[in-house]
Amino acid sequence: MLIKKLNILAFSDVHAPRYLPLFIASLNSILNYAPDIIIMAGDIIDHGRANTLSNVINPLTKKFLDIPIIAVFGNEEYFDIEEKLINDYTQVTWLNDSLLTLTIKDLKICIVGSRGVLEKPTPWQRKNIEGIEYIYKRRIETLKNLLIKAKQKCEVVILVTHYAPTFITVRGEPFPAYPYLGSRSLEKVMRETQIDLAIHGHAHNSHVLEASLGATKVYNVALPARKDLTKIEFHKILSKKESQQGLLRFLKVRGDDK
Repeated sequence: MLIKKLNILAFSDVHAPRYLPLFIASLNSILNYAPDIIIMAGDIIDHGRANTLSNVINPLTKKFLDIPIIAVFGNEEYFDIEEKLINDYTQVTWLNDSLLTLTIKDLKICIVGSRGVLEKPTPWQRKNIEGIEYIYKRRIETLKNLLIKAKQKCEVVILVTHYAPTFITVRGEPFPAYPYLGSRSLEKVMRETQIDLAIHGHAHNSHVLEASLGATKVYNVALPARKDLTKIEFHKILSKKESQQGLLRFLKVRGDDK
């Protein structure tokens, strides 16, 4: 048996420039900490202001050099600026109903990223996004299939969404607002797939910021809720067989480098 540790720095809902001072203060307060991955769970900018993302990315990359940054879009990263964000901020790997595979500390990690799903589309979405109910229904199936695929190929599987994948980590918000903050459909998917971690934002006023759903640990990393960036220390226990497979992968990579 082998235990591997993964350090993840995660946050969402900076809504730059609105909570930018809190973000900068939280970032500056981090000392003697080295994340392996940085995850941004959406709404990093406010009302589609793409240029303000530089005020988050620049200090982040200055403090943590060469650390992978993975992000999903939130409802404030509007559909029509997605391409601009992807092209202008190449330091970031953007996931949009897609899967990324990384190898860190000899751990094969799969990250599935998406805006996520709402149980009830907002009135604005119903009016402005044709077929939004179908989009959400299809997205649930897409994410389920991606997570199943990830489980087959990786030792650690992480789901990142902007909207909450469970109502547990939105508690503290007004109860009638729950369906507009996330969806219990993804809670069912997580119980079925038994992934390792789920990271989300969007619920600014939640008082329950961490929860467990079977084998899955869920984190609400919304900056306004936590008043800080979120440091996740994840430990993966590998069986003897998995450890040997990891060593074989390592030796193969070393051989390919020669």
